Order: sequence, then C-alpha cells, then structure tokens
Amino acid sequence: MSAIGYKGILGLAKQTAMETALDVTDRVPFMSEGMKVTPAFVEHDYLGGTARMRDIQNVFNPAGGSLEVPVIYTVLNTGEFVSMDLLLAAAMGTNDWDAANSVNQLTFKDDLDVMLTAAVYKGITGIVWESLACFINSMTLGCAAGESLKATFEMIIGELVKTSTVNEQADLVGLPDDLIQLLTFNQLTFRIGDHSGALSASDEVCISSFEISVNNNLTSDEQATPCNTVNTDSKTQIQPVRNGFRETTLTIELPRYASDAFQTYKSAGTNLQCDIVFTDSTSSFTILFPNLVVTDSGAPISGAGAVKQTVTLKALGFITGSDVAFSDSSTDNGEMWIELDNERTAAII
Repeated sequence: MSAIGYKGILGLAKQTAMETALDVTDRVPFMSEGMKVTPAFVEHDYLGGTARMRDIQNVFNPAGGSLEVPVIYTVLNTGEFVSMDLLLAAAMGTNDWDAANSVNQLTFKDDLDVMLTAAVYKGITGIVWESLACFINSMTLGCAAGESLKATFEMIIGELVKTSTVNEQADLVGLPDDLIQLLTFNQLTFRIGDHSGALSASDEVCISSFEISVNNNLTSDEQATPCNTVNTDSKTQIQPVRNGFRETTLTIELPRYASDAFQTYKSAGTNLQCDIVFTDSTSSFTILFPNLVVTDSGAPISGAGAVKQTVTLKALGFITGSDVAFSDSSTDNGEMWIELDNERTAAII
C-alpha cells in the first residue's frame, strides 16, 4: 500500500529529554507537513588518478520541517485530545492553568526550552516517521474573510527516525478522532485602540483579514561532539537556543479606507493595545497584544474599485497604561498572550 495524504495521522506529546520520545497524547488535524532529514556529506575529493568520485561519507543529519494546521477548539476524549494546543504552547513557552476561570494562559518564555515528540503515519503499513525534540522556530496565525483560522509552524528537529519508534501505527490510529469545530472568520471580533482606557465596543474595527507572525530566532543546524548525556550522537543537532530578539508582528487588512486613524498612529508613534477573539457557543480563543506600534500603513489605489487599507504593527513588551489582560488579570509578561477556553481541564504543558 502506497502513502496517500488523506490517510495521514499526526500525533504529538510534550517531550522532556532531547533524545527520548514519548507516547503521543494529542491527535492534530493537519493540512500538510514537511518534516525531513537533510543529511550533510563529506566528499572524497582528493586526487587519486581518476576523474570519478570514489566515495562520500555522511557526517551530519540535521532535521526540520513545517506543519500547516487548522486552528480548532480542543476536544477531550478519555484523557486524550484532538487539539493543536501543544503547538501553540511550544511556540510560546510558558503555560499557566487558571482554575478559577477554567482557561489556559500562554505567554512567551525568553529561554525557550519546550520540545515535542511528533509522530506521523503516512499510510504505509508499519511505518511511522517519528521526530524527537521538535522546537518551534516560527509560527504564523492567519484568517481571512470566508475562511477559518490556520497556523503554520516551522520546526527544528533533534532527530527523525523511522525504525524502533516509540509510537507505532496502532498508537496513532488509536488516538481519538472526534468531530472538531474550526475557528471561522464569522466568529471573530477585532478591537484595537490607544492606552487611554480599556478596550470597548467603540474600539471594534472591521477587518477582512489578519496575520500574526512570530519568529523565535532559534539556532539551527548546529553540530557538536558528544558531551556526557546531553548530546550522545554527534550526527544529530544540539538543542537550539534563542539567537537574537524574538520578533512578533501583526498585519491587518481593512476592506474600506475610511479613516486616517492608523496613519495618525504611525506618525505619532502611538502605543496601541488589541484583542482578537474567536468564540462559539462553548469555547473561546483569545489573542492579546498589550503594546503595538504601527510601522506601516498604506491605502493604494489599484484600479476603479474600493480602496483597501493594509496596516502592519510591531508587537512590543507590556508597558504601564495597557489595559488588556487575561481573565484573572494576571500577566504583564511579553508582547503577545493567548488564552484558551476549551475542553482541557489542566495545563497543556
């Protein structure tokens, strides 16, 4: 039986040690994946009386790849989940459970060290691609009119194996497969305003799309000699660390250019705050920006039709004057926060 995309199953688990995979706990609906090894070779390029290359030797096996997934409201089924929460938590780094409000709170961790085990069944009997120590290097969240919220994650992977895997085909097939609900554009409310007071209905802005980009700026493709139990295989890459400032941006499109507010904010360098809320009858997904500055705003005329406006904002760390907050008003950490109200009853990681 050959591999067929629709047979694909992806499972995730939080991992605690670089070289030790764990049994997956979450089935993640996905649209595409590209996890692979990109081996490096040393060529036998010495001179030996012939024009042919005599040999090559494999010296390094860095791995990585991308995942594109729909953002969904998590479903719990007998201790396991249909969810993409683990990807969000790994990209952010810090997770607190607010028991009083039954929500998970995600914030950025400067020394990002959250890693995942990712196992993929592609439809070939008995074969599972298992990625160990997956770190999220970048994350994009985007939604446009008439569509659902989608996320893309670029991963740095410690090791990818297809033999002697902890997770087998039966483990992935056995994960819960409950019907899930997508976060759709019609469930979205977008509010943005200055720091003169808490956001209210008067701060609602009609947008036709948004995109959030997070770059964790992690090191990648780093090789080192073995060092005790930290790195036992010198052909796999060492644990990545942050290699520069984290970069977070928000881009929005307004279907009508009807106000110069964002141009004024840009010229004045005004500090803004924003919340993006998806909600259905039972769950919610909230993204909070305590401090944004407009870096670009344009409304070009491209023909005889309606003039749209595109605004790019840079997310900065919390400052006094911002009023956005989690349900328990508990944080002032970092430049973006996510609060999840779904069927989880404990912390994600």
